[in-house]
Amino acid sequence: MRERRILMLMTGVLAGVLLTEILFNLILAPRMRVSSVVLESDIAITDEAVLNLTGLDRDNWYFSLDEKSLEASLEELAVVEKAQVKKQFPNRISIRIESRKPLVMSLTMGSGELKPLIIDREGVVFLSGRKVFSYNLPLLEGVDGVWNQEGMLLSEEVIPLLEDLDRLRSVSENLYNIISEIHIVPRERGVLDIELHLTTHTIPVLLDLPVTEAKMNQAVMVVDVMEKEGLAPRIEEVDLRSGSIVYKEREA
Repeated sequence: MRERRILMLMTGVLAGVLLTEILFNLILAPRMRVSSVVLESDIAITDEAVLNLTGLDRDNWYFSLDEKSLEASLEELAVVEKAQVKKQFPNRISIRIESRKPLVMSLTMGSGELKPLIIDREGVVFLSGRKVFSYNLPLLEGVDGVWNQEGMLLSEEVIPLLEDLDRLRSVSENLYNIISEIHIVPRERGVLDIELHLTTHTIPVLLDLPVTEAKMNQAVMVVDVMEKEGLAPRIEEVDLRSGSIVYKEREA
C-alpha cells in the first residue's frame, strides 16, 4: 500500500513536470525570446550592425543573454567609448552606445603617404582616412611609436597631455579652439614639454605640463603684447616653462 502511494506520488510529480514543460514551451517560451531591441546611439551605426555584433540577429532566450558580454562585444568597436545593455522582462533589450569624443588630429605614415587620424582623451585612435578632415581639431605632432590603425593606443606618456587638453576644452573652449598645432618636445624620464602654435598669433609658445587655463591665458597675453609691439618678425619662440618669460630671437 505504501509503495503504491509512493509510486502514485512520483507519477504525479513527473506528470506535473511534464505539464509544466509543455506549458513553458507552448505559452511562456515564445514570449521570452528576445523580439524587441531598442538602440540609442550617437554614432552612425545601423541596427543590423549592432544585431550582428551582439548575436541578437539570431533567436535568443531572455535568461541566456549576459548584459556584460553584450557590452564588451560593442566596445570592441574603436569608435565606441561605452556601451550599456539592459534587459527588460520578458523579451526586450535596450542598448545605449556612447561614441568617443574627438580631441586631437594627428598624422602617421600609411601606405606610402601620410594618414590622418583622430584621437580621443584616452589616447585611442578611433577614426582615420578622409572622413577625418571634416573635424576642426588641433594637430598633434612628435608622438613616438607605431599607431596607424583604428583601435590602437598612443604611448602612456602622452595621456596626461590629452587629459589636460580635454580639461581645458571643458573649462575654456575658446582657449582650446585657438590651438592650431601641438609639437611634443620629449625630455628625460618620459616628461613632455610642448610647443604650441595658435591660430590667433604667429609666435610659438613653449609650455610644460600641466596645460592649464592660467598658462594658456598667460601665453596668449605675452605673444599678444609682443606682436602689438611689432616684435613678431624677430622672435622665433617664447618659453614660459620656467615661470618667467624667455624668448629666442631668429637668426639673421
